Amino acid sequence: MEDELAWPLRGWEAVEAGLLSVRVLRRFYSPVYPGVHIAREAELSAAQRARAARLWSRRSGVLAGLSAAAILGTGSGTGGGTETRPS
Repeated sequence: MEDELAWPLRGWEAVEAGLLSVRVLRRFYSPVYPGVHIAREAELSAAQRARAARLWSRRSGVLAGLSAAAILGTGSGTGGGTETRPS
């Protein structure tokens, strides 16, 4: 059942919805932010880390900079863009 869940996820929301048990959450998931969990062996991409930050903010936060670029798929995460600011 937990293999079907997308991550990052709000752990206690999944438990309350009956998608995970507390035991499974604690055993197979690691917190990346308070209340936000990922699969224990997973490595986060920049876009997944930005999604986790949004979940941590209870889905009301605003992303900016490289996090926003990662979500939109427009940034490489290196900061070496060639864009110029308008005058």
